[in-house]
Amino acid sequence: MMDRLGLSGSVLRVVRDIYSHSTMTVRTGKESHTPPIPQNRGGLLQYLSTSTAGYEMAGYKLNNLAYADDVCMVASSKPELQGLLDRCDEFAAWAGFMFNTRKCGSLCLMNQPSRVYVDHLFTPHLGAKAIPALTWSDRYKYLGCPTGAYRTTANVLNELRDSMLQDTSTVFSSLLAEWQKLDAFRRFLFPRLCFAIKVISPGVVWCRKLDTSLRTIIKRGLKMPARTCTKYIYLPQALGGMGVPSVEVESHVARAAQAFKFVADTRDPCIREVALHQLSETVAKRAPNLDPSKLEDLAVFLNSTAAPGEGRAGDLQSLWSAA
Repeated sequence: MMDRLGLSGSVLRVVRDIYSHSTMTVRTGKESHTPPIPQNRGGLLQYLSTSTAGYEMAGYKLNNLAYADDVCMVASSKPELQGLLDRCDEFAAWAGFMFNTRKCGSLCLMNQPSRVYVDHLFTPHLGAKAIPALTWSDRYKYLGCPTGAYRTTANVLNELRDSMLQDTSTVFSSLLAEWQKLDAFRRFLFPRLCFAIKVISPGVVWCRKLDTSLRTIIKRGLKMPARTCTKYIYLPQALGGMGVPSVEVESHVARAAQAFKFVADTRDPCIREVALHQLSETVAKRAPNLDPSKLEDLAVFLNSTAAPGEGRAGDLQSLWSAA
């Protein structure tokens, strides 16, 4: 699996050395006929990929998305989704483990010509247990970020902002030396924002307001004049500045880095092709004077070196318009 994901040879050699001469004992019950499930390279994900069910994107039919130790199954119909869950149950019975349905959730979006709504009466089951269904307003947090049909991120952003300001005020009002306060902010406080900024996309206004509040706390804690130049605060230490990271700059860098990783991913052609397809659709809507079939015009759009043209008003923002 690690070789398939493109890990370097040095990492693979280290892992092989760790597991060399290791043994494993498996205790089994009565013999039974099991479905032809692959025993290597992906296990459950590979077994799900052999199904014809899924949701088509840019010519690819996807039915499972892996997030760390979580799995998200996607299908274009209710029977297909239930079929994928049945495959999960088969694999679990063969491998000897169980799923905790209390930590699972299902979301059924019905796309009608006049509206899109959530069918919360559809309750798929995993084995003999039903999976809780989400309504339009329900959401759950994945790594601290809300996920659902309608993502209301205002409360999460407010909690994140208040926590960041309170902890920053505590650090800069402490008895630490000035350089220790700055080091604590850069190393421990600011990194907490990075993941949320990548996932939630708070927007420029929210980032600028948080930057202003953080600058005020830092100036007060270091007994700096209120009129201290902003550029001096954000200037890297190597150039004589304080080296304080900016929330707005980090947000822009996160958008650009994420977009580049998608279109330049050489390990999984599916990710790259789906990303290019979505980018082409965005260019066609927002920059009609460019040709979305040409990579040169896609680069022009991402580099913002040409006027956006007469894109339709009210276009929804996406990763590609913000990158």
